[in-house]
Amino acid sequence: MSVAAASPGTAIVADHTTTDLSLVPETWIETAKDGLQVAYGYFSHGSQVITGMRTLREPPGSLYWFDATGSQDGLVVKEGIPAGSFGSLET
Repeated sequence: MSVAAASPGTAIVADHTTTDLSLVPETWIETAKDGLQVAYGYFSHGSQVITGMRTLREPPGSLYWFDATGSQDGLVVKEGIPAGSFGSLET
């Protein structure tokens, strides 16, 4: 079901069964990897995002590869909440 087809008050479930990653142009992904550094802090259930990303990233150097340094042309993804940032437990 597309968002346009959803009627008001109807839940829209967007999960791995409704996503076709082959429809995302590789140039968009490469542009994002070149221009972004992601800091992702989470508590409890937030780890599910990173876990899902890990299922896509293999092998090293692949289109969806990521790590903390951006090695092998990967996206830079740093897990954790930087001290002093919004959401940090440190003051």
